[in-house]
Amino acid sequence: MKRLHVHVAVEDLAQSTQFYSTLFASEPTVVKDDYVKWMLDDPRVNFAISTRPGRAAGVSHLGIQAEDEAELAEVYDRLARAERPTIEAKATTCCYAKSDKQWIADPQGVPWETFFTYGESTVYGEGSLARLKEIREAEAMPQAAPDPAGASAYCAPAGVTAAMDDAQIKEIVRARYGGIAEAAGADSCCAPASSCCGDTAAGTPADKSRQMGYSDAELAAVPGEVVIDLGSGAGFDCFLAARQVGAGGRVIGVDMTHEMLKKARENAAKISAANVEFRLGELEHLPVADSTADAILSNCVINLVPDKAQVYREAFRVMKAGGRLAISDVVNTAPLTPELQADAALLCGCIAGASPVERIESWLAQAGFVDVRVTPQPESRELVASWAPGRGIENFVASATVEARKPGISRG
Repeated sequence: MKRLHVHVAVEDLAQSTQFYSTLFASEPTVVKDDYVKWMLDDPRVNFAISTRPGRAAGVSHLGIQAEDEAELAEVYDRLARAERPTIEAKATTCCYAKSDKQWIADPQGVPWETFFTYGESTVYGEGSLARLKEIREAEAMPQAAPDPAGASAYCAPAGVTAAMDDAQIKEIVRARYGGIAEAAGADSCCAPASSCCGDTAAGTPADKSRQMGYSDAELAAVPGEVVIDLGSGAGFDCFLAARQVGAGGRVIGVDMTHEMLKKARENAAKISAANVEFRLGELEHLPVADSTADAILSNCVINLVPDKAQVYREAFRVMKAGGRLAISDVVNTAPLTPELQADAALLCGCIAGASPVERIESWLAQAGFVDVRVTPQPESRELVASWAPGRGIENFVASATVEARKPGISRG
């Protein structure tokens, strides 16, 4: 049975301890110099108070405490459908306890944590509330109005340089692709707006996908499997995968842009894709429970993320044993010139954020993947050149397939 969690920041711990002990008619179960907790059964609440330097008094956060990993997974699955960014904190030390937890903020900005505690600690610890605060602040940042006419080439407002921090990078990427989603017409549900490379290739949607590095084998999943698309955009790759997994399978698209999610859901409704769902989230903090996916796809998106190593760690976490990674992305084939590195307009064009093959291989291996293969596609040279005509970017980056496997045998 789950338990409601309430954590209040106080100015005078002794005074507040006396007050709440009287209110609950119960002595605290944990007493520290800066933290006190009551585990109540009537009402069923984990109620905590603490004093922390620099923290304003008042309700710090709310939460749900699970009594086992099954309950934790159940609530995680609900959070994944809550349309809010989440922060995963596995094996964290916080509030004198060792826990697995996940943070989310409601639309008003009130933080909630879901956690399962499996041990005690002699130190308070840090937790992940500060990281959630960073995301909330980033969401509140004003965004430059997107320019649909120039969306195919530029994404950053004037004056932005390569010295941007991670939050700024995410915001200009979010604004850029939100503008693409709003500017795109409603005539076609198949336009591959999820790709940062744009709709420049000739032929059918499947032809375009193959040009960006997908093979038929990579696009096709075994019927009945669960497939996750990282950076799903308008849903193009999700709909391809949905045909393969069939009614018995499931496809989950994850994207951080509200406008893209809206378009993807509209597209899914048009083609009655009942086995596809779309979730709001960042690729570094996937709104998906552990060991969910049989296969993970992504098309020209991970190069846009500042912390790529964390994306691969998250992919490993949400993948079942024996699961496969099949990604099309852009890689560095030669060091960028200082001019290209400093051009923030190329960040959203899959160029400035590209990484060398060896680094990607290292990130995947460190995350735990095996059978790692990163294969640049020489035939993508013409397509790459079209992203920034006359800049010579085809001499520095190329499309590539990224493949890997999680060790073990899937149990279905």
